[in-house]
Amino acid sequence: MPMVSIVMPVYNGEKYLRESIDSIVSQTFADWELILVNDCSSDRSLEIMKEYDDARIRIINNETNQKLPRSLNIGFRYASGRYFTWTSDDNRFGEKALEHMVLFLEKNPRYAMVYSSMYFIDSDGQIEGAFSEGAEKLYYKDVVGGCFLYRREAAEKTGGYDEEMFLVEDYDYWLRINAQYEIYHLDSLDYYYRRHKGSLTQTKADLINRQLYRLRLRELPFLLSKIAPEEKECLFIDMIFQDESRYVELKRIFWHDKLPENIQWIERKRKYDTEKKIILFGAGIFGQNALTYFGEDKIYCFVDNNSDIVGTRLYGKQIISFEELQDIYQEYQIVIAVDSGKVTVLAKQLDECGITDYICFIELINRITE
Repeated sequence: MPMVSIVMPVYNGEKYLRESIDSIVSQTFADWELILVNDCSSDRSLEIMKEYDDARIRIINNETNQKLPRSLNIGFRYASGRYFTWTSDDNRFGEKALEHMVLFLEKNPRYAMVYSSMYFIDSDGQIEGAFSEGAEKLYYKDVVGGCFLYRREAAEKTGGYDEEMFLVEDYDYWLRINAQYEIYHLDSLDYYYRRHKGSLTQTKADLINRQLYRLRLRELPFLLSKIAPEEKECLFIDMIFQDESRYVELKRIFWHDKLPENIQWIERKRKYDTEKKIILFGAGIFGQNALTYFGEDKIYCFVDNNSDIVGTRLYGKQIISFEELQDIYQEYQIVIAVDSGKVTVLAKQLDECGITDYICFIELINRITE
């Protein structure tokens, strides 16, 4: 029996499928089986799968399209390994990914699951950045990413992937595992996660947001029993921005109606003046996403607290200092363009300087619409 079972659901993945499979074949840890679940692909995916003359690889063909959660469950029915993982047909493992994770679980029986950090790559495979978050933040957001390994007994006790949680089935599963077992983060960059226009995370953003909110509501008692104070504020902000109609209810559940002082800014009515040009407070990934969201013509400039980038340009827009903002802010619409983990810091910075007319980018993009 192989030590590791890997399931790869495949749906019209011909563009990157060979690269993904090759990353498994070239692993330094070779005691694995790969179960390819062809979910009714209409492109050359099946033809590519059949090219591999390797006894460790088997192909399962779904008769009808089952989508990701059910395809995972189908694949794991055939799994015989001691450890389980799965991957996507457009991502790839680093060559020592399995070696690192198997070695950790073999040496640390107290943990049922381990996950590694990962690179972000573009459609051409060029590295765009990296993602590395500790397991203590799991109660606020999905920090696991695409490189993970868990014990067979944990899977048997946890059950299958929830088909009703399509698009957040992985986060749902990690929470269910963590309700019974410990999870560990390996700070080793062992995975290449591709961000491109065809990926689920890009094309299904609104539905993912809706499913994430649904999952958070369902698991809220568990999340609040585990979450650290800072992450608790972030979770509250995220959920309020997802569904403001539940503000009173969530304030009671989270804070017993006593909102912490440093997030009281969230109760202020925030207006978006569509007539004004926008200054984006934050020149990181959220700022860049906001530029795309609003359109370049609508953006006047960026503001950032990082002195190393002040005075430079980003996508043709100047990056100015916070001090410069204080001289011109009244003429523009200020948009805080960072994630919920940083938004309170910037909101406080603005408030302390008397700048109270601002909105948050995440409240625009996270808001659940019917």
